[in-house]
Amino acid sequence: MGLPIFELKESAEILEGDTVKVDMEKGEVINITQSKKYKFSPIPEFMQELVDAGGLIEFAKKEIAEKKG
Repeated sequence: MGLPIFELKESAEILEGDTVKVDMEKGEVINITQSKKYKFSPIPEFMQELVDAGGLIEFAKKEIAEKKG
């Protein structure tokens, strides 16, 4: 499915039902329910571009279209 994977040491602190926000560019998980913020290593810029494009296939389509036009 092309989902990004990251490790978070404090993941056990996040409880079922908590609302969280993930900022992959900053490398942060914000637990809105508990008002806590956790840091992780942000994904590389190229990988972020793949995610933003909707996956590898969509990224490739975009690159091909940009080269044609």
